[in-house]
Amino acid sequence: MKCLLRPCAVFAALLLAAPFGAHAQEPIRIGVLLPQTGPLAKNGIENWEAMQIARDMINERGGVGGRRIEYLLGDANTPNAAISETERLISKEGVKITTGSFASPIAIAVSQAAQRHNVFHWETTGAAEIITRRGFRHTFQVGAPARKYGQAAVDFIIGDLAKRLNKPVGGLKIALLWENRAFGKSVADGIRTYTQAKGIRLAYDEGYDQTATDMTPVVQKLKDTAPDILIAVSFPNDAILFQRKAKELDFNVAAFIGVSAGYSAPDLRDSIGDAVNGIFVADFPPKVNPATPTRNPPPATVPAPMNARRVHFFMTLLLQRQRRESPCASARTCRSGRCS
Repeated sequence: MKCLLRPCAVFAALLLAAPFGAHAQEPIRIGVLLPQTGPLAKNGIENWEAMQIARDMINERGGVGGRRIEYLLGDANTPNAAISETERLISKEGVKITTGSFASPIAIAVSQAAQRHNVFHWETTGAAEIITRRGFRHTFQVGAPARKYGQAAVDFIIGDLAKRLNKPVGGLKIALLWENRAFGKSVADGIRTYTQAKGIRLAYDEGYDQTATDMTPVVQKLKDTAPDILIAVSFPNDAILFQRKAKELDFNVAAFIGVSAGYSAPDLRDSIGDAVNGIFVADFPPKVNPATPTRNPPPATVPAPMNARRVHFFMTLLLQRQRRESPCASARTCRSGRCS
């Protein structure tokens, strides 16, 4: 099931209606499945910090229907661990709602385990299309589906980059590089379908092992292709490895578009420095202040300690605004570790 309209109303209804127990003032216990160890731990911990802030703010305001929110954390650092931790929280702790999960492979595993027990799963970030295409009645996805991220990148090429590069869209040599797990494959499938519908031919379209430690073969193939534009779908570690290897091998393109994940994380700026300037990022941005009339709020509305991914979870859990079905209509330049 995909949540398309008014997630705040839907989620609040789930919280109030779920059979948490007979006593009206018992806390609402929610299982939180996020990576706390392993390669995705930094992102998972950031998300966990933001979710705790949201929980505390909700509780300070009286909770939901007079009931406080209580979290039970599970370390979902791999799909197998995600299933095991979800089973533990449901079977031993009695949770009726789970949330998380940062990465699509983890989201797929958590939602599968939750479905087996008829427990609601509220997916905040996992974007792979399969999450909501398995006919699960109790899985909700608050973020944009993967294809929307890819479509935003292609629309940016058509509506903006072609003009900047002074070439017709059909005359641009476009390469697509994607990590070969659930998110990367799903985004790539969406881009492939969308470019075909737009009459655009991809000069390069290949996946790579997301756990690879040497990007030399990948960069060399792209260098041989010599694209004008590269669309890349990567997670933090592989995005950093790719950028470092591209610099080492002097691989450059007229325009580089990173699709969410690794290219919207501050880790990239921390690792490659000013080389991040000029990278465009297709992502769907949270809007911190729902009263702000502009598409993107001014930086002053974002609490200083909170990076973009923390804000994403912070706002998702606070449920202060309607979900947008599509990401930002155009890509945004990533500067100083933030997308502007």
